[in-house]
Amino acid sequence: MDGYRVHRIAEALGARTGWDVDDCLALQLDRRSLPWRELREAVLAAPRDDPRARRAAELLADWD
Repeated sequence: MDGYRVHRIAEALGARTGWDVDDCLALQLDRRSLPWRELREAVLAAPRDDPRARRAAELLADWD
């Protein structure tokens, strides 16, 4: 995951101004996944013939 966290922080910091202590804490606890953004469509489009694959897709569909 090299660099993804840095890119996520830069994205969040660049999206707005007026950061306070609570905002900074929320950013520290942020769990958004940049790799998931890149993989989401491919994963969710995968065949779901296998019940385990179907369940995995359901879980991943709700992930940010």
